Amino acid sequence: SPCRTCSSPVHLATANRLERWDQRAIARIPRSLPVRFFTDWRQDDGFPGQTEDLSLHGLRLVCRTAMRPGQPIRLVSNVLEAVGHVVRSVPRRVGWRTEHVVGIAFVTMRMAQSAGGFVSDQV
Repeated sequence: SPCRTCSSPVHLATANRLERWDQRAIARIPRSLPVRFFTDWRQDDGFPGQTEDLSLHGLRLVCRTAMRPGQPIRLVSNVLEAVGHVVRSVPRRVGWRTEHVVGIAFVTMRMAQSAGGFVSDQV
């Protein structure tokens, strides 16, 4: 069930981990998805962003907002909802504008659909 205050997922993402903290068992999937993100639980409308890749452990977000490591963040899309923290944020010049590539590790996560995000199988 979601948080009663902000509707964020409360299922710990660590329950989805399949490896030790220093090994990657699940590769990141290159996937470009539109996402809205919130840097404060009191925000009415989130900032726009785009994922570059994602896994059950986190994602790489491209946005126009600078962030700092350790900063909490809430993500909402038609594929997933998650709460995480910023692991790294690196500015990148694209033409005349600067965008930020932000690595996010999930703390909690809920997939919007039960099949099709990573593996889909039917018997």
